[in-house]
Amino acid sequence: MNQKILIGAAVIIILLLVLLRPWYAPIADKAAVRSAVEEFGLKLKSVSLLAPPETLRSEIRANYADLVAPELLENWLREPSRAPGRETSSPWPERLEMKKMEAADNGYWVWADVVEMTSTGEAGRYPVLIQVVPRGGKWLISSLGTVQY
Repeated sequence: MNQKILIGAAVIIILLLVLLRPWYAPIADKAAVRSAVEEFGLKLKSVSLLAPPETLRSEIRANYADLVAPELLENWLREPSRAPGRETSSPWPERLEMKKMEAADNGYWVWADVVEMTSTGEAGRYPVLIQVVPRGGKWLISSLGTVQY
């Protein structure tokens, strides 16, 4: 008798998970995308675009490798001057502030502002558009560019 109850409960749980997946998956995906974008934004100040090329490549690998798609990382390593990062000692990119997120065929598009800081506070912002895609169980940035709002 107990075995039948356990099997019945397991079947109900599996059915609920299958039926509710379309509802809860996008919420979990959006949270993971937001986390990936925010973590990337915090790394921007650690990549000095003024560093010698080999140092810059090392900083790009160390800070971005776990957060961006391999092909984007390779592009930035090939042309380090195209990578995002810290252009001057002040202001520096402090974080990404997300403005909007839209589902796309292969992931999400995220509109965000790069928030620049100085020792006295916020120095300005500029908008970027980021594509985030699922790869190997993670959400990775596959493109990033400045945009006009």
